[in-house]
Parts: sequence; structure tokens; C-alpha cells
Amino acid sequence: MHHLLAQSLAGLEAWDGAVDARLRSLRTGFSDRGRSWLLLANDQASRGDTLAALAALDSASTRDLTDGERATLLELRDALARPRPEPRE
Repeated sequence: MHHLLAQSLAGLEAWDGAVDARLRSLRTGFSDRGRSWLLLANDQASRGDTLAALAALDSASTRDLTDGERATLLELRDALARPRPEPRE
């Protein structure tokens, strides 16, 4: 149930709530799924927590992933490694 709540909150761009729900989901039995870790990494990156997103990607990389999930992992890791442009005033 927590994974459904996380998905809904992410759809609303309520990143803090989505991350909390994803963490609860992982604690209640979804931690063996690589996709769960990829979704957590995406939510953490969306809220600006690059280090937590990278840690979630590391966890995802230890799970069985489909080819598509592995490609997503690499794309997200590459995106997080790129420097962000400075905001313009």
C-alpha cells in the first residue's frame, strides 16, 4: 500500500511525502525489487538530495534488474553526475 501512496505523491510532486512512503514500502517488503530503489532514487533526486539518490542507486545496482531498469539506473546516475547550471537572477 505504501508504494501506491508514494506513486500518488510523486505524481503530485510532493517529494518529501513520496520519499517517506517509498522508505516505508522498502521496510515492509519491497526492498528486493530493483525498481523500488530506482523510484526512490528518482524521488530523492527530484527533491534535490543527490547523495541520497546515489545511495539508492547503489542499492538498486545490487538487485536483479531488467535491461530497461539497468539503463534507467545508468541514465539517472549520469544525470546526477552532471553539474547543474547556476540559477539566473
